[in-house]
Amino acid sequence: MNYQARVIKVKRIKTALICLSIGLNIAFAAVAIYYSINRQNPKENICCESNICDFNCPLHRKMGVSKKQWNNIKPLFMEYQKRRKELEDKNIVARDSLLILLETNSEDTVSINRQIEKVAAAQRELQHSVINLLVKEKSHLSRTQERILFQLLRQSGMGRNHSCCPSP
Repeated sequence: MNYQARVIKVKRIKTALICLSIGLNIAFAAVAIYYSINRQNPKENICCESNICDFNCPLHRKMGVSKKQWNNIKPLFMEYQKRRKELEDKNIVARDSLLILLETNSEDTVSINRQIEKVAAAQRELQHSVINLLVKEKSHLSRTQERILFQLLRQSGMGRNHSCCPSP
């Protein structure tokens, strides 16, 4: 591959990464705004604080989840929260590695593409964990509660964390 073709390829990759970065920043800002708006009274919105879950989650109250249902759902959330933290850390490491690679060796398109795939894989894995949680939680809900859950998720834009539970 000649020099000019390599330069064009690197420019395309840089453009794609800039678009990805802008998209992630917009998503982060949207989630931050959403949570700041919906956290007028922080104690009211927290259902899992310091790994101690109680039955005070606005999402689950709106769905009409019973105490028995919550006792079945709570361990799923705790498992999800732990896994989510691990996956977010993995995603951060992959993105940081990509930025370092771009900074130090922007000509190595093979390595850059490999690292882009690692970032995408980490993001896919995080999304899969959210979907797995929803599928598991859904098994403990009535049809009406399921409809309410998915309606609320659509209204909220299904942010990074579909519940009111912060990371442990």
